[in-house]
Amino acid sequence: KQCITQSTAILTQPKNSMVSQYKYMFELDNCKLNFTDEALNAIAELAIKKRTGARGLRNILENILMDIMYEVPNSDITHVTITRDVVEHQSKPEYKRQPKSEEKTVTAAANVLVMCLLLVLVGMK
Repeated sequence: KQCITQSTAILTQPKNSMVSQYKYMFELDNCKLNFTDEALNAIAELAIKKRTGARGLRNILENILMDIMYEVPNSDITHVTITRDVVEHQSKPEYKRQPKSEEKTVTAAANVLVMCLLLVLVGMK
């Protein structure tokens, strides 16, 4: 139980936490990224089960969010919620979409490029 608490703290508490970094990347596309507490616990449990520790947390997050990061840019998705079922690969994330009249003007290619650059920069730290 304490390992799970420590792992979720690693995900969320540092100023430049992994969750904060991904939330920022989604904000670049005018999209809010949210994780339920149960989702964060499931991510921590998965890292413990795989015996990957803190380094495995980033890999698990990347696997969960990779397809979503390509789907969000230049779409009508304004909110993405990651639940325990998403982490356990039993469901798709919960999306909230904006009405069709509020089209986004940023191109998908530019946003994907920015996300890739941020992932590279984050990986260098």
